[in-house]
Amino acid sequence: MCRYFDFIKEKYKIKDDIFQWFDFMLSACSLFGILPGLLLKWLAPKKTAIIGGILITLGQMLTAMMVSSEHEKIRDNPSWILGTICALSGQGACMILLASLQALMNMMTI
Repeated sequence: MCRYFDFIKEKYKIKDDIFQWFDFMLSACSLFGILPGLLLKWLAPKKTAIIGGILITLGQMLTAMMVSSEHEKIRDNPSWILGTICALSGQGACMILLASLQALMNMMTI
């Protein structure tokens, strides 16, 4: 994901301060695991991993759409859009990680 953001930054010549904030928010949302843990408890690891993949894909699509359509005025976008993208991608990554760990633990139990 970081390579994709570096590609966007170089292609559209976006300033570093936006991407530093974006990287911080993405990392913070990846570490917040309450919602993925609850979904893992209610659903099977396979379903949780699929939902996580969908959230990551949705975050990537929103990022690509936002950057390609408004790269001239990207600094004027509201911060809640960037926060939503970070939350979707971060929570999706956390869901996939927790689902993978749970699936591995389930395989090891008798």
